[in-house]
Amino acid sequence: MKSSALLLLALAVLPFDTAAATKPNVIIIFSDDQGYTDFGIQRIDPNVQTPVMDQLAAEGALMKNGYSTAPQCVPSRAGLMSGRVQNTFGLRGNGDSDEPLPHEVPTLAERLKKLGGYRTGFVGKWHLGRGEHAPANRGFDDYVDGVLYRYDANFDLDGKATPPRSYTITGNRVQHQGQAAAAFIEKNHAQPFFLYLGLYGPHLPRIGKDDPYYLQFPKVSYPNSTPELDDIRRQGLALIKAVDDAIGEVMKKLREHGLEENTLILFASDNGAQPKYVEEVKGADTLKKWDGSENVPLRGEKGTLWEGGMKVPMFAHWKNHIPAGQIITTAISTLDFTATTLKLVGGEIPPEFDGVDILPLLTGKASELQRPKDLFWDWGDGIALQRDGWKIHRFGKKLALFNLKEDPNEFFDLQRTEPERFKTMEAALMARYNALPEQGKSKLRPPLRTQGESRYVIGAPRGTAPDERYRFPYHDGKPTAYPLRLQRPAGDAR
Repeated sequence: MKSSALLLLALAVLPFDTAAATKPNVIIIFSDDQGYTDFGIQRIDPNVQTPVMDQLAAEGALMKNGYSTAPQCVPSRAGLMSGRVQNTFGLRGNGDSDEPLPHEVPTLAERLKKLGGYRTGFVGKWHLGRGEHAPANRGFDDYVDGVLYRYDANFDLDGKATPPRSYTITGNRVQHQGQAAAAFIEKNHAQPFFLYLGLYGPHLPRIGKDDPYYLQFPKVSYPNSTPELDDIRRQGLALIKAVDDAIGEVMKKLREHGLEENTLILFASDNGAQPKYVEEVKGADTLKKWDGSENVPLRGEKGTLWEGGMKVPMFAHWKNHIPAGQIITTAISTLDFTATTLKLVGGEIPPEFDGVDILPLLTGKASELQRPKDLFWDWGDGIALQRDGWKIHRFGKKLALFNLKEDPNEFFDLQRTEPERFKTMEAALMARYNALPEQGKSKLRPPLRTQGESRYVIGAPRGTAPDERYRFPYHDGKPTAYPLRLQRPAGDAR
């Protein structure tokens, strides 16, 4: 038989989706309010149970300095979907229906549809508008859109297409979202796909005490804590275990169809953990607002531009493409997820994007990350900018400069010991702020006051019980005690 005939015969017996396999799939996973502590591979709290995520991070790249684009749900998701600091197009609030993602700002899914060749899917928490702004109208072919018990969908858990419908569930919402994500893969495994999975945990409401995840999770007991705090913490950890299992459902389905080596997985939390008690964060003045997640040892929490507000668990996994065991200490933004995905599937990164392609760094093809734009945040009454491990932060009427490599807890304001760096970074910070449209700007409170002669912005909280989080320096890998309500030192007006 001639060689040409042999080739035709070989092609005829190949699976019909073999050609599609040359294009990589991409899955972006966002958990909700999962704090920096609550990722087992960080080795901060031994009670955290995230074995699936730990394995994926260990087999890929753990980003130790991963950042969301905002310390709240709506703007961080708008940043991810748009690839831009959301303030640049005037979105800075956290209302679902009041501030949807504008149609003139394309989503990542819409960009992929324009390129062609990809099936796009969304599962879980959208939070970027309803009706004409819902996932079905923002570039997603398939969707299971919902957070708690009510969902809108156009496919079922068997991976079969259905007419658009609404339905309710009675079980664990995160478990359902994991099953829906696996069903999307089942439905689309024979073609290239992009899946955005927004898992609604550990965000409030807390897991029910009759939920099997809570009942099966061991009781916890922390130094400097109370039975009430310990039980809420157990609820948070149980829901985080459900998040981990949901990702396990995704991985099981990928492996079932032999897709793990052809699928890039990018994971991050949308922002830091919900605060226990923070008077200046509206609605967070009682423990009823705490979801049980933690940011130890970072200072701050969701709703602030301290590290605990937007420094989040983050990893990348792509079997046999991203070498295992990497620990990336370079600052990585969720905005980079958008740019990386677009570049990987054959698109060009638009000039208005604020993120960069991180795949050369992750795959070892580049030793450094080239980032033309500094990381920048604008939220509440504060703004912040990070450059090469240095962070300048204007909060209220104060301004401070931190060396995050030496002082990850943000204790020491170095503006007086680094006057030239401070001057340069303040100019860069204000230039980014002044370039924003008015509707995208936070309301900075003048006049700007100095910190006085002390190099401390804030010291350790006063009290009799030691708080390991506030011992400096903090060394990664050392288990830490969990504090009660922080007491502000005299003179701290934060």
